[in-house]
Amino acid sequence: MILIADSGSTKTDWMLLHAGKRQMFRTSGINPYFLNKEAIMATVCEDEGLKDIADQVEALYFYGAGCTEKFHIEQVDEALRAFFTQSKVEVKTDMVGAARAVLGKRKGIAAILGTGSNSCAYDGENLVESVPSLGYLLGDEGSGMYIGRLLIKSLLFRELPTEIRVAFDKHFGLTQADIITATLSKPMPNRFLASFCEFFVDYVDEPPVRVLVRQGFRDFMKVHVTAYDDYESLPLGFVGSIAFFFQEPLREVVSEFDIEDVKIIRSPIKALGEYHS
Repeated sequence: MILIADSGSTKTDWMLLHAGKRQMFRTSGINPYFLNKEAIMATVCEDEGLKDIADQVEALYFYGAGCTEKFHIEQVDEALRAFFTQSKVEVKTDMVGAARAVLGKRKGIAAILGTGSNSCAYDGENLVESVPSLGYLLGDEGSGMYIGRLLIKSLLFRELPTEIRVAFDKHFGLTQADIITATLSKPMPNRFLASFCEFFVDYVDEPPVRVLVRQGFRDFMKVHVTAYDDYESLPLGFVGSIAFFFQEPLREVVSEFDIEDVKIIRSPIKALGEYHS
């Protein structure tokens, strides 16, 4: 049995490969920045199916947010080995998982565009170079937070069409003060801003919205993708809900940089199943 996990701070998708079949599980997110060994084991226990197969798994490939520093990788590794007692365990960052999902064993550039953003150069097996991901205050170009901020700012400045502003007010019922308070005083302002992107997907063909979405992606391309050597000649893969739902304007922007080999997927877990099988 082979078990694969793709984990963020919010949720973890698990896929079991056995006898040519696939079985899916889901638990809360496992991020070692926020969870200790005991909490990680408790999170895995959330799914009874995982508990039932714990001593039958032979290999576990875990790709997770926060699995970048040696201490955090060891923390996750120890927790998983204590739970899946008969399994060999490999813990990698979610960026490696994204690269393996969109590029397989090909050399190229991979990117994550979700609530936040990140990128890497990939040699067909592992990450070899990465532009620093500076978080939502200093970076996250092209992410849901970044694009959501551009759109909300334009909305509050009354730069978007009346139709969109009326629909926004009806859908969310938020005042300007509510929005400012949420971004300045409440936890997770990055998630708050990113959450508005789902609404704006329905208006992406409106010129003012499309201009801002493209601006966010163009900033990502300039900061991240062009930093890698020979980026024009390498395949480029995107993972994440923002890349997936805004893929038309994303492809338009990518074409401006003379890149033709582009792949966009929403979630890496199924592709990781192909990679490991």
